[in-house]
Amino acid sequence: MPQPKLSTPYARLLFKRIRYSPAGGSKTVYLQGLGGLRSKISFPYLKQFAKNVGGDVIINRAELTLRPQPGSTIPFAPLPRLAMYRYDIAKQRVFIQDATNTDPRSFGSNAAGGFFIAQDQQYHFLITAYIQDLLRGATPDYGSFIGPAIPTSTTSIFPTAQNDGRTVAVGFDKTSPYSIKLNIFYTKVSK
Repeated sequence: MPQPKLSTPYARLLFKRIRYSPAGGSKTVYLQGLGGLRSKISFPYLKQFAKNVGGDVIINRAELTLRPQPGSTIPFAPLPRLAMYRYDIAKQRVFIQDATNTDPRSFGSNAAGGFFIAQDQQYHFLITAYIQDLLRGATPDYGSFIGPAIPTSTTSIFPTAQNDGRTVAVGFDKTSPYSIKLNIFYTKVSK
């Protein structure tokens, strides 16, 4: 595999962390405004989940939970809002189905979540329609991302100078109780 040309030491470090992660995912997730540092997420076990259940399923609710790394919110507060989006076939950023107004299953970008809940110290994303489409193969996974968003009524998925701050969150770490989690509530379809 050819090495990509990476100009800065930080970019080289980031490339190595993602490429050589032992568990297939990074244990730490870095998100930062202004420059648009985002994190790619994937759901590699969804097809296996459907096989383990043993048939067709209807997703009643799918919720992604992301927590800041303990101790990382001092002295900097976590970002007030994150957005989840995906790539389309042309590698352009588009909202997931749950965050767009064009999908009839959506309740809009505010209902899709991504707000920091200070009492629970976590972010919640409702991604029911997106997970259902991934399971059925209706939406190919060209890449899914979580990145900083402006905490207003109109969510932007592009980097902007209006959103400064950073969040250091726990990624895929099986030993941590703060690990990123995908909770799926489903109904098995009987034929």
